[in-house]
Amino acid sequence: MATVWDAARALLATSGTEEAATTAALELAALCRQSREFAEAEFWLAAADAVAWECNPQPLIAPQFRAGRNAAEAGRHRTTRTRLELPKHRSTVLRFRRDLRELRDRYRPSHSPAGPAEDDRET
Repeated sequence: MATVWDAARALLATSGTEEAATTAALELAALCRQSREFAEAEFWLAAADAVAWECNPQPLIAPQFRAGRNAAEAGRHRTTRTRLELPKHRSTVLRFRRDLRELRDRYRPSHSPAGPAEDDRET
């Protein structure tokens, strides 16, 4: 089974330049998204990132990733996946804090101080 790095090296070998390889990977990802093969599209986006890493002249400085994807689109998908329903009632929050404090005290290492911190105390 080919890995992302194998695909990136194959794209570089067939296209010749970093720009052409990245463009090819992004076009393949777009075609996969159109055919609703989302896992395959993510593979080709990762291959585009791997091309950037392969052609990076300064390995200690991270290269620019996914030139074809705008930041708003990437941020929108990230926030929709990680959206968390927050508690709406004060009693739920206080109960959660109490339970969390009890767990912290129960599993606290023996070398740490025994008393709760000032900011964790309820008023």
